[in-house]
Amino acid sequence: MNTISNVITTGYVFTSNGDRAVSAVNQDITTYAGWKASYRPRGIFFDEAAAPASAVAQYTGFVNTVRSSFGANSFVTLNPGTAPPTGFFSTGANLIVTFENFYSQFSDSSLVISSSAPASQQVILLHDAPKSTPAAVVQDIVNQGIAALFITSTPQAKAYERIPSDWNNFVQEVASV
Repeated sequence: MNTISNVITTGYVFTSNGDRAVSAVNQDITTYAGWKASYRPRGIFFDEAAAPASAVAQYTGFVNTVRSSFGANSFVTLNPGTAPPTGFFSTGANLIVTFENFYSQFSDSSLVISSSAPASQQVILLHDAPKSTPAAVVQDIVNQGIAALFITSTPQAKAYERIPSDWNNFVQEVASV
């Protein structure tokens, strides 16, 4: 299998804001873990993660299932799309999407960064951005130590269905910072 040092493949598991049956979520994890090594992902991306403090135990369980299924070095991302209670940062997940929204809705005040919610675990996903993302926005996010960033000019309804037409510009902008 070819690997690129900064690319990690993960399986996609929808959790329906914590309402999907735990057994169904665990079955998805098992399915990905059962794939042949040549194309098995290195972990799981849990989409539409529930964000209340009461969900921390449930997502800690999912993270533990991934670690036991894929190994200690597996990679887990939780996507509540909003700043969750700080307990989520102790679930064992590598990354947590703490802001997923329209580009125009983002500001520094949207971020909650602290010792219990470190920037190094946070991801920002922005859609409906201008075709040419202002370098100052990317620079500011990078300077804050945010772990991962995705900005696309593609409208929300299609933002994750195709590679954005402005992808090369975005990648060059991030690389230059």
